[in-house]
Amino acid sequence: MSSPEHEDRARVTNWIEAHGDDASVARVAGETGADPAVVADVLDKTIEEPDVSPSDPQGDDGESGEDRPAETWSDVDFTNPLEDPTRPDELLERVRWMGAGGASGKQPFARWGARNPDTDCNTRSCPADRADDPECDCDGRYKWGASEHYRAGDDVPAEPMTFIFGDDLPYVFVDGDDVRDDAGELHPRFRAILSELGVSWTEVSTSGAGVHVVFRGELPAGLSEAKWTIDDEAWTGDELPAVELYSNRHVMLSTGRTVAGSPLTVGHVDADGLESVLDDAGELPDRPSAEDDNQLEGYEPTATTADETTTDVRDVMRALDSLNARRVADKTIASGWVDDRHIRPIWASASYQGTAVFVDRDKFVDVGQNGGRGGPAVMAAISELGVSNKQTPEAVRGETWVRAVDELREMGFDVPQLVRDPLEVALEHEPDSDDDQLPLWCVVNVGQHTELASDDEIVTRSGDDGEYESLTPEAYQRVIQHLESEGITTGRVDHLEMTNAYLEAGVGVDTDDPSAALARCLRARDDGRVSELSDAPNVALAPIVEGVFGVDMSDASEGTISAAQDIYRALDGLADARDDPDIDVGGPEEVDR
Repeated sequence: MSSPEHEDRARVTNWIEAHGDDASVARVAGETGADPAVVADVLDKTIEEPDVSPSDPQGDDGESGEDRPAETWSDVDFTNPLEDPTRPDELLERVRWMGAGGASGKQPFARWGARNPDTDCNTRSCPADRADDPECDCDGRYKWGASEHYRAGDDVPAEPMTFIFGDDLPYVFVDGDDVRDDAGELHPRFRAILSELGVSWTEVSTSGAGVHVVFRGELPAGLSEAKWTIDDEAWTGDELPAVELYSNRHVMLSTGRTVAGSPLTVGHVDADGLESVLDDAGELPDRPSAEDDNQLEGYEPTATTADETTTDVRDVMRALDSLNARRVADKTIASGWVDDRHIRPIWASASYQGTAVFVDRDKFVDVGQNGGRGGPAVMAAISELGVSNKQTPEAVRGETWVRAVDELREMGFDVPQLVRDPLEVALEHEPDSDDDQLPLWCVVNVGQHTELASDDEIVTRSGDDGEYESLTPEAYQRVIQHLESEGITTGRVDHLEMTNAYLEAGVGVDTDDPSAALARCLRARDDGRVSELSDAPNVALAPIVEGVFGVDMSDASEGTISAAQDIYRALDGLADARDDPDIDVGGPEEVDR
């Protein structure tokens, strides 16, 4: 009969054959249910454990059967937590403790505190902005933002107690929810995660189904908390097992029921293991490249308000970073607030009172089965553009991201409008063939930005795909010549040279008199000053487009204009055009002007 270790090795080996051997110990152990030590051995990876204090949390009586704390999680007995509260001196000496109270018995409560402390309310239902406002009817003793309520742990008179974490403290708080069953067995995925993080003081929660671990260290840059489920089936009770990590302001309801073998010291979190765990869970923030870091370092935005435009995306990114995600959530994805940090999202029912979706200063995170996370632009994309929260943040990219940013601006948030620098677009243009032309919109924008084209020379035309902006022939000529002189290949030179043939021949083209323009172009061709192969300026084609095709020049498609050029070339001179009843050609006096 095979041993449990042999069965674990077989499961791990089969998993590696199917998925490869570059996964972390936590991921393989979690998906196979194998002992993390066996996984590490098969993967030939070391589970690094920090040094721990030899102090014995069980005391001298050895009730747990251990005479020293475990050095690896494999030796920790989660089935046998202490009944008498014990906690590390390092935490007890911190003046960050309060009692517990409220209807649930889990809220921070300072029985010794003032009812009106000078601090902000923690609940969104408070009618006042501050607890000392006369309109505030909240009991100030529950306001855990009031530092005057804090005491050292030994000075809190009753159990359980609450510890107030914050970004001013050097800790990472790991909260495992519904990861311990009635027999005290730990979910294998959670045990594997702990194996990656290192060993530190650990206690069981008030329900017995949760586990708290406190480490020294910090979460990766750009991340203040993370929360995700580790199984799609319940391990105990009805809720899915989940992991929460915090390095920001958060409350720990502490029982002091230290698990057997746990050290009574706060160990250092393994930074590499922490990053691996977060990466496997999809919680590791996207890191900008070194080049992006250099571009943003020390950058001072040139545009900061919604009324301004910018060609530099860094201005937009800085503006988004400065937005408070909680305010954005109020206007986008939150139909209500369940408590101070959890929302009732617009994709949940009106009766929803769960805590699967939380919002912090930077983002929202949905740890439920729907999933999804993201900052202000993602929230705007969900509420205004119909993007599914299940597809975020991946679905909010490119044009969708730009549109979401525009929606934030429309809501009144200070985000400058991003416009692409047309010269940059032109410089990026590398034609693959002679027919590959610089986009017309870019030509028009270059004309605007360089002031080579006045507002009057920007015209609206209609084509097969609807209306579009263009330039008058003269402005078009100036812009193309400018771009080509700057070494930018526009793919429009041949057309420019044919049009320029009339200009170089001294043919005056009056955009206000298309009939005269046609007559002058035909006379120049009759006189041999212009080749019969040269295209006529668009203004000279207007009489043909309108007379032959019955279409106003402003509404003519590119195909219609091309057909008009063919008719123009087929005309046997000015006299032939005048004989055509469908073409309005200027008289002799107009030709000679």
